[in-house]
Amino acid sequence: MTFTSSASARARPGPAGHHPHVCPPWIAWLLASPLRRLVEDPSSTLGPWVRPGSTVLEVGPGFGFYTFPAARLVGDGRIVCVDVQSRMLKVLERRARRRALGDRIECRRVEDGELPCDLGGQVDLVIAINVVHESVAPARLMAAMARTLRPGGHLLLVEPRGHCVEELFAAEVRWGQAEGLHVVDRTTRRMVWRAVLER
Repeated sequence: MTFTSSASARARPGPAGHHPHVCPPWIAWLLASPLRRLVEDPSSTLGPWVRPGSTVLEVGPGFGFYTFPAARLVGDGRIVCVDVQSRMLKVLERRARRRALGDRIECRRVEDGELPCDLGGQVDLVIAINVVHESVAPARLMAAMARTLRPGGHLLLVEPRGHCVEELFAAEVRWGQAEGLHVVDRTTRRMVWRAVLER
């Protein structure tokens, strides 16, 4: 069963600069490299938004660069990781078990732009890093992520400036706002567009 979005979100055309694609697994290995921490610290990025006992939804987790720090921060909470590729999730599950984090991380395969319906109104934090611009239906995905959030929950939206044009990122933020979220933080850094939206 999937988490469907509004007709308006389904009908929206993609903005300029939208070029959907599926990240191949070999790139996920590069993105999981410890060398990435030299320019990107997942613990400090997530620290202000993850609380012990939280329910966290990560969309497109790759092989766990953000997943494992989130799992450590969440304590007795849980991380639900969703992806369109079963192979990605199988590798992530294996890597989580090796780190003794398998009991906190649940992996589910979903269709592009859809999320499991049982998460509606249950999530404290949605992590969407370098993923929405890759979706065939980014407006539908933003709507679905917004609907998983409980009141006071947050959506951490980060996109790479080299692959996601500013117009597309601005559209993603607007789609979140159309679902009742409001922006509590928005920054532009050398390599990324970043916004935090709150339910």
